[in-house]
Amino acid sequence: MLTCRILGPVVVEVDGAAVDLGGPTGRRMVAALSSGEGTPVADGRLAELVWGDDQPRHQAGALSVVISRLRVALGPTGRRYLERTNAGYALAIPPEWTDRGQFVAAVETGLRQLAEDDAATAAQTFESALTLWRGDPWFDLGDTLALAGARSKLVELREVAVEEWQAARLACGDTAGAVAALSEGVAEAPYRERRWELLALGLYRSGRQSQALAELRRVRELLISELGIEPGPVLRALEQEMLAHEPRLMAAGPPKPAAAQSVSVTTTVSKPLSVLVGRTRELRRLDEALSQSRMVTLLGPAGVGKTRLAVEHAANRADEVWFVRLADVRTSDAVVAAAAEVVGVVHLDDAPVSQLCRVLETRTGLLVFDNCEHVVDATAWLVLPLLNGCPGLRVLTTTRRVLGVDGEHIMPVEPLPIRDEDGGDGAAVELFLDRVRSNDAHWELTQDELDATREICRLLDGLPLGIELAASRARAFGLRDIGTHLRDRLDVLGATPLGSISPHASLNAAIGWSVDRLAPDDRAFLVRLWPFEGGFTWQAAMAVQPPEHRDRAVLAVLAALVDCSVISADVTTRPTRYRLLETVRRYCHDLDPDPADTEAAHAAWVRDLITGFVAGGPFLRVGGPLDTELANIRAGIEYDIEHDPVAALRTASSVEWVSLSIDALPGGKLLLETALAACPRTAVEERARGLIALSAICFDVGDAVESVRFADMAIVEVGDDPVGDEAVRVMLVAQLRRAGAALVLRDTRLARASVDWFKAESADRPIAPWVTASAMLCEGGTLLLEHKQADGEAMLAAAREYAAKCGFRWVQATADVVLARNLLRAEPDPALARTASLAIERAWPILADGGNIFDLLGVVYAGAHALAALEVRERAIALRAWVIDQAIRIGDDPRRYAHLAGDEAEERMRCLLPERQRLAAERLGRASTPGELHVMFVDAVRRVCP
Repeated sequence: MLTCRILGPVVVEVDGAAVDLGGPTGRRMVAALSSGEGTPVADGRLAELVWGDDQPRHQAGALSVVISRLRVALGPTGRRYLERTNAGYALAIPPEWTDRGQFVAAVETGLRQLAEDDAATAAQTFESALTLWRGDPWFDLGDTLALAGARSKLVELREVAVEEWQAARLACGDTAGAVAALSEGVAEAPYRERRWELLALGLYRSGRQSQALAELRRVRELLISELGIEPGPVLRALEQEMLAHEPRLMAAGPPKPAAAQSVSVTTTVSKPLSVLVGRTRELRRLDEALSQSRMVTLLGPAGVGKTRLAVEHAANRADEVWFVRLADVRTSDAVVAAAAEVVGVVHLDDAPVSQLCRVLETRTGLLVFDNCEHVVDATAWLVLPLLNGCPGLRVLTTTRRVLGVDGEHIMPVEPLPIRDEDGGDGAAVELFLDRVRSNDAHWELTQDELDATREICRLLDGLPLGIELAASRARAFGLRDIGTHLRDRLDVLGATPLGSISPHASLNAAIGWSVDRLAPDDRAFLVRLWPFEGGFTWQAAMAVQPPEHRDRAVLAVLAALVDCSVISADVTTRPTRYRLLETVRRYCHDLDPDPADTEAAHAAWVRDLITGFVAGGPFLRVGGPLDTELANIRAGIEYDIEHDPVAALRTASSVEWVSLSIDALPGGKLLLETALAACPRTAVEERARGLIALSAICFDVGDAVESVRFADMAIVEVGDDPVGDEAVRVMLVAQLRRAGAALVLRDTRLARASVDWFKAESADRPIAPWVTASAMLCEGGTLLLEHKQADGEAMLAAAREYAAKCGFRWVQATADVVLARNLLRAEPDPALARTASLAIERAWPILADGGNIFDLLGVVYAGAHALAALEVRERAIALRAWVIDQAIRIGDDPRRYAHLAGDEAEERMRCLLPERQRLAAERLGRASTPGELHVMFVDAVRRVCP
């Protein structure tokens, strides 16, 4: 057995015999290990406790040396309690083997005995507990701040034990002994009101009633003159009872213990009347953060619910809470005065911060500073001395700017999710519906209103304040009208209701609180960012600024805006992307002195982005930087359709070349058709490129018939005998588009005609590598349709190799998929299926990275048929079920993939498994992620084809 005593100089005993720890370093190491209470202590913390500022150069080695010496000193019996884990070193002994553990347990027992009116036993328990103290806790570690909190807790518990020992003596009738001890006690700790309470009660019971009243008045004068506060409610009530000669004061029972008093402390915070929705996880994280850190900052944008979180946490605490509201405070002195008023300081002296520290230095509780963003510096300068001088104090701040205090634990508060992790309605929708029902108990939700609710929550970014204010307008406008108005303005929202904890009268006012307090140049920079949808890079932000602002340190401005919570930064992307909340965007639009110029600058940036990207060959790879700019590109094109339709058509047509990764949906088709309709008299090449882009989009979404139609329209637009190099280049691409769609339709004649025209016209012309790769792919597919198997496979292999060299990864992958499909259309053959599986394995990661869901569905479907041919039946069914489920989810027709596989292959797939096994495999597939399916496929292929 190993015992450790730290209430004074460290003493370690093994089986009752004292151990020589080998000097100061060994004693400090044991003391530091004991602070873990049996759990591991991290190496960095151990080194800080043992060596302080004089850290060894090789920390790990130095720790190892000291631990080795300790193990030798502890001997074979004791050394087994000194453990090494991944989290650090631990002195793994139970609490009852330490004097600290024995002391804490004894005090808890004494308090329980006192509450059960067993005063005599309680007095003995407290006296026994206090004999364990031989000096300051962790005496060997000096005054290190790392243990300030733990020390203060032990010291406070000792003070409680001293006081409740005297309370027990009073209850036992040892009034004279208790009064003598308490007279010394109030001199030693004059600000501990419990001692004055017990002393006055003892004097009263001794028949010295006038002296008892004199002591109560003495402590009142002391507290007012020294701290500027009145005595607490217990002392004030005791004085009134003595003046009234209440009979209970002479009763032998003990006064209420301090521990019981602390549980019933009335905080200055009460919960709002409305139900808190969707913040269970955040409250738990806040509890954990404040249990581990003495200062926590709730950081987030206007209206996100920081104050509500702080109030809910504060109202649930059992200890004292002081809630300081700073929304109306403007100066440093006013911050201190607001805190003093909440704490209960009546008169501030010439050193108010020191005065606050004296008031709080022996108290345990939470000090909340709400809405600090406009006085962060003043709040920080107040918080620092309070944390340093009041070890029992913890601080919680709510702000849109960090305070920058050492040790500050920042907890970002995010808007409520509109969708939950399973794809259902999130907490934002739940909050809105709850508030609407609270305004109209007879309201019944319809599907149209549910759709409108989701849109309202999206337009309000999931901000709780905005959602609650929108819900308050439901009876006046109806949900659909609210959503319609919110697209353009925020004043449709209601005003903050009476009794709300929000300091702002409206959501507009809450946003303005942040934006209007920015430095003028920062605010001017922010206002120009409103056209961006879906985020932006720092280069994009710079591009929309007026010329006179373009020499500014843009990264510094963006950092300042992030610090003020008016924009957010996604640092997980490269480059970092910044984003304005939709509500802030609308506010900035209304604040912009020249919104038309700002929107024109944004559209110009989109044109430059596309021009530069296409000039650099973006179509040579699937995916790329434009993936993240889709929303901005659409907005820029929409602007140009109205103001410069030819530019809009040019941009939209250019986007076609990367449509595989950024725009394979009907929205892009509509933009292109609108742009074409807006400029009917532009050059034929421009119109033809737009029609080719439409053909590509139709091809991507699986409409091969429409793809052929638009390609034919492009060919007609240019004419049978194109004039000029540019017209010929456009015609070549149009022919390739038609050939690709014809292959999907299995129209051998049309495919061959297009491929032959291409070959004839391109023979003596310089052709871009990506065009050559596409032509080789079409030629290989056409040869397969013509049943020229060997030639077709050889051409597809050549297309794959050529595309890999020139970087056109889509052709590289698609050549493998076409080859695999062709091999799998035949009668089941294990050798052909193995070849097809390896081709699919090469193509899968390329198409998965490309961002085109249709390509991904196609390769997974081919993988399902490959596994079926290899007799890996359950996994084959799982892959096929996932494709069908995903196709239905996005509005696609699953039959397009079945058609490409062939009717015979589909029929074989349907008969692979008995119904029960088939249903189980389908459930597995639908529940899997694309990554899990890929692992499933590769693992199966590796087993069959080692």
